[in-house]
Amino acid sequence: MAGMSDQRKDKKNKTGGPAVARKDLAGEKLGEAFDELIGANAAFRDALMTAQRAAQSDISVLIIGESGTGKEILARAIHQRSSRRGKPLVDVNCAAIPDSLIESELFGYERGAFTGARAE
Repeated sequence: MAGMSDQRKDKKNKTGGPAVARKDLAGEKLGEAFDELIGANAAFRDALMTAQRAAQSDISVLIIGESGTGKEILARAIHQRSSRRGKPLVDVNCAAIPDSLIESELFGYERGAFTGARAE
């Protein structure tokens, strides 16, 4: 972990300033799963606080955002800090599923709900 901290010191954010880990901004540690998430933006800090609360609860989480923004990394961090960490993480790329099938893919379906619906 010491090597990881040294690497963080060398990273720069898009504005050219040093990137700051969330745990350093407020002087509190969010937990190892969140240690690798780096950012000083207020919206990012808010997202991490929300993620921490989500990890402590027993809810499903939907993470949305542009491609390449770190949605899967955040999802894995939440999962690693949750009570479900010993179970498989189910991540779904909704962009790859046609609009007409997204509901049945996420929530299931009953036999006869549409042509070819055989499972219950």
